[in-house]
Amino acid sequence: MKKFADLSKVEVLNLTTEQIEKYVDLQCAIDGVRLLPLLVSEPEKPAMATTTAYKVGDLVFLDMEKAQGVADAINDAQAWTSNYDYNVGYDYRFLKRCNVSEVSTIKAFSPEEWVEIKDRMQEYAVKRKEYEQQIKEYKEFADARARVSRDIWEVVDEYRDEQANIEQIRQKFTQYLDLAEGNNRIAIGFLEKVCLIPDELRSEFEGKEQNVEGFENVD
Repeated sequence: MKKFADLSKVEVLNLTTEQIEKYVDLQCAIDGVRLLPLLVSEPEKPAMATTTAYKVGDLVFLDMEKAQGVADAINDAQAWTSNYDYNVGYDYRFLKRCNVSEVSTIKAFSPEEWVEIKDRMQEYAVKRKEYEQQIKEYKEFADARARVSRDIWEVVDEYRDEQANIEQIRQKFTQYLDLAEGNNRIAIGFLEKVCLIPDELRSEFEGKEQNVEGFENVD
């Protein structure tokens, strides 16, 4: 069983994405990084409340006109509230004018609807909590795996970039070889003026057949 670090450059360049990810999993196993668990599905949220109600302070009404009547009465009465300062103590109270009451619209379950749905809501709350914990653990595992994956993919990308650069140099040499009418020495001279030629490519280019007739030297 070869580890990724044991692969040659040629072997790395021939790897598919699926094979690279398998080497990531292998390195995770070697390093003691837990493999990613199956991602669980998010629990389905029960239907939202559909009953429209009208709220005035802490009071809720099903009739808009009655709610507005209570709000108007509170505002007309110029009501006060009794308050206390937490740092002073509950026995010492002071008055404070009520804020102007306004009617707000809310959605809520009717008593009958709530009896029918509350068990499902409680079950959803439990499943939602479990789901969020699983997502948290999954993220922790994913972060640890990402560090291993990043190290491997950096090598893959480096090799691929080097290979792409080599192919570009080969293409340039082919163009210069054509201009030099098959004289590889002159083509190499052209190429050296625009880029650095790796040693393995220089040996490759120097082995190309050449035809020197009519093309002795070009500076």
